[in-house]
Amino acid sequence: MQYEKWGIFLISLLVLVIASFSIVGTVVMLVLDKRPEFVALGAMGADTRFVRRIFFFEGGLIGALGAGAGVVLGVGLCLVQQHFGVIEIPADSFLVKSYPVLLRGGDVAAVVAAFAVVVGAMTAVTVRRAVRADDMAAGRTAQ
Repeated sequence: MQYEKWGIFLISLLVLVIASFSIVGTVVMLVLDKRPEFVALGAMGADTRFVRRIFFFEGGLIGALGAGAGVVLGVGLCLVQQHFGVIEIPADSFLVKSYPVLLRGGDVAAVVAAFAVVVGAMTAVTVRRAVRADDMAAGRTAQ
């Protein structure tokens, strides 16, 4: 059972990495959409690090909203299965009729922590590559 639990966790983590590419795409589109404003921000004194922090926060906010919705949905479905046994095992030879589920706070915390690490790393790499220092240099030379 322990190997099954870790296997499911790793498969879920792989799905999470693939799904986080949508956050990468969203952040890249935000950067491309706001690139003309980089000149104005640079003219007002904003440096590249400040602009990167803005987009990193934006990616983190998108990830946090997705994680919050996922945790609420996942915990809710797990509790429904745990108390009502909605998903049944088709064979009659087992001792239980429905698939057994046990919700543990540590497991939820591990999933949330893994999600935070993946989203943070992917957002940081994306923002670092999307917001370049030469985009901000045009704003400083316009002063």
